[in-house]
Amino acid sequence: MNLPQLPTDNLYKFIALSGLLISGFVYFYKEYVLDEIKTDLFLIETQVGQLEIENSYLELELKDSKKSELLLKKIAIKKFRITQLLKEVEYKNNKASNNLWIWTILLGLGGLMTIIGFRLWYVRVQKPLDQKLQKELSNLSK
Repeated sequence: MNLPQLPTDNLYKFIALSGLLISGFVYFYKEYVLDEIKTDLFLIETQVGQLEIENSYLELELKDSKKSELLLKKIAIKKFRITQLLKEVEYKNNKASNNLWIWTILLGLGGLMTIIGFRLWYVRVQKPLDQKLQKELSNLSK
């Protein structure tokens, strides 16, 4: 199967198309990563909810039981797990926030490359070709 060749016959088109590729890749990669983070956060929130319910149950059982030392250790373990999960949520949020700046800069760079590349291509290549063609047409019609 032959892949279509990109029109990179001059530097300006190459810059413009490179900018488009960079922007497209960064945009879709960003969406993929943010979706993964949202999925992870949902799972963590579910685990935290489950651990809190288990803790509530253990605290009720503690009041009615004589095995207080064992139940206190179970409660402490579950509370520790909850704090670890909340720290993981904070880490993922910070990671997404830091990556957002990088993605924004790369998207801006790709967009700028696209605009500059197409603008230079039009002004320096296409417009003179159009003017030359217009002159040739006017000479033929005389």
